[in-house]
Amino acid sequence: MGTVNILECVRLSGCVRSFLNVTTDKVYQNREWVWGYREEEPLDGYDPYSNSKSCSELVTHSYLSSFFQDSETAISTARAGNVIGGGDFANDRIIPDCVRAAQAGRPIPVRNPHSTRPYQHVLEPLFAYLMIAQRQYENKEIAGWYNVGPDESDCVTTGELVDLFCKTWGNDIFWENQAEANAPHEANFLKLDCSKMKAIFGWRPQWHIDEAIRRTVEWSRVWLAGGYMLSLHAEDLSFATVWPEPKDGYDAHFAAMDDYRRLFSVLARPGCLEVLEYLYSRPYRHYMADTVAKALALPIEEAQAVMEVLWETRLVEQTELELVDGLSYAYSRHDGDVTLVPFLYMARCMIQKGAYLFNVGGAGKPLLRGGVWKRTEEERQ
Repeated sequence: MGTVNILECVRLSGCVRSFLNVTTDKVYQNREWVWGYREEEPLDGYDPYSNSKSCSELVTHSYLSSFFQDSETAISTARAGNVIGGGDFANDRIIPDCVRAAQAGRPIPVRNPHSTRPYQHVLEPLFAYLMIAQRQYENKEIAGWYNVGPDESDCVTTGELVDLFCKTWGNDIFWENQAEANAPHEANFLKLDCSKMKAIFGWRPQWHIDEAIRRTVEWSRVWLAGGYMLSLHAEDLSFATVWPEPKDGYDAHFAAMDDYRRLFSVLARPGCLEVLEYLYSRPYRHYMADTVAKALALPIEEAQAVMEVLWETRLVEQTELELVDGLSYAYSRHDGDVTLVPFLYMARCMIQKGAYLFNVGGAGKPLLRGGVWKRTEEERQ
C-alpha cells in the first residue's frame, strides 16, 4: 500500500517528472538457476517479504499502464542485489553480525554459508539509482525495469564473504557455521543479469567484492573507535564531497580539475594549513599578517605570503585597510565555510601520508585531530 500511496501522490500532483521505485533482487520467482535473472523473468518472491516487493513492482507496472502512458512522468523500478557498507547496524544481516562479533571478540555466526548472493557496496546501487532518475528525466524513453548488481565474478557465497571480512579485519577472528535445520526459507542461489543496465546507461560496478569489504572494514573500525568517518583515498578526491556545503556551494571552490590541482599545490605550501586553522577557528574576526605570524610563530613575510595565496585561492576573505602609513590588508574566514577546513586538512594529509582519518567537533571551532591509517608501501603506491 505504500507503493500505491506514493504513486497516487505522483499521479495527483502532476509535477513529478521522474519516479524510481527501488525494490530487491528477491522479486523473482527463484528457480535456483546458476545464471542471473533478467528483467523479463516472472515476479513471484517466495517469502512474504520478497513477495511484497514483487507486489510493489506489479503495482508500479499497473500505475504506469493505467495512468502514465501518455503523461510526461518517467517511471522505472530498480532491483538491487544485497548491499554491504559502513553504517549498517541491522539485526540478522551478515556484515553487521561480523562487526558486532569482531567488537566483542566472539566467533562470527553464519547461518547460510553456502548461499550465493549478489553482494555489492551500497554506493554502487545508489549511484545507479541517481543515474536512472536523472537520465529518464532527460529522456522518458529509457524508463523501464533494471537490475543493479555486481559483476558475475563478484557473486560469492556468504561463507566466502565472511572469509574476506576475517582476512581484512585481522586479529585472528573467525566464523562458525550456525545453520539451523528448520530455519525460515532462504534462496540458495541468486544472481542478477545486469546487461540491460550496462547497455543502456554504460554503467559498471566500480569496486570488486574485496574492495567493497576493505571499505566496509575501514569505516567500521573508525566508527568503533568513536570517530566520524570520512576516509577517502587519493584516487577518490576528484568526486569527494563534505556535508553540509558552504553557503556558496563547493562548486564555487572546485569548478574544474585544474582548481583541484591548484588548491592542492597551495596546501603543500608550509604554513597554509596552520593559517587556515587559525582563521577558521575565529569567526567574525579579521587578522593582519603580523598578528597571525606572532600567534603561529611564523616569520611575518611567510605569514603574509601564505595569507595572500589563500585569498587568491578564495579560501579566506581579504579586507583593505587605510592606515596612517598606507594601505594594509586583514584576513578572515569565509562565513559558513567552516566545513571546508577539515576537508582541506584531510586532502593535504592524504597527499603527504597516503590516507587520513579525522574528527570534527564544535559548531564554531573545528577540533582537528587525526592519525595515519597505516598502509603498506605497495598499497601507498
